[in-house]
Amino acid sequence: MDILIKLKKMIKKCAKSINSIVIEDEEPCCDMREHFLVSKEGNVEAINFPLLKEYGKGYHIGEDIAEFRKGNAYVIVNMKTGKLLKISDNKGNLLVEDKAIDFESIHEHLEHGYKVDSKHVDFWLERVSPMRDGFSALAWTIYPEGRWFEDEDGFGAEPNEKAEVAYCIISSCPEIVIPYQPMNNVDAVLKILREQKCKIKQKKYEIK
Repeated sequence: MDILIKLKKMIKKCAKSINSIVIEDEEPCCDMREHFLVSKEGNVEAINFPLLKEYGKGYHIGEDIAEFRKGNAYVIVNMKTGKLLKISDNKGNLLVEDKAIDFESIHEHLEHGYKVDSKHVDFWLERVSPMRDGFSALAWTIYPEGRWFEDEDGFGAEPNEKAEVAYCIISSCPEIVIPYQPMNNVDAVLKILREQKCKIKQKKYEIK
């Protein structure tokens, strides 16, 4: 089933998360931004924030959200609330809960989908969109395109023409609101969620 069709059914499940984003935007439980120094270039330095000490400098991805990497370790932090979402450790092990991965969909649609069972990043884990209107997307490359295996003489390539990638949607809370799974159109999924957040925010203003 296409993710856009599934998404319509998942909106209700995401409603609580979307509502939480709106509430935290307007009424954060605390403001931790004094612990983060953001440069004009978008580089972020955590100050007196022990949980990020090992990561060094990070990068501002939008809306007071920063990402920090050290080797394979990857963490996302809301600089306003201080909340962290740890994605992977330095050994490349995914730290997310099993519910954050749609194993069934990945097994069904990706030839090498079985590789997700170990919850280990063998290739790449990256952000593929900025944080905007409360949402961003991450991409987990399960298996690269065949040419990646070529040696310098052009031998060794595998037959698959496209990389096998699973995407997840994260919120600014931060949390994973749509689990890792194949997605035909990530931008369209983000558009629907962002519009839904704007609708909820508008309704709150109208009630006020």
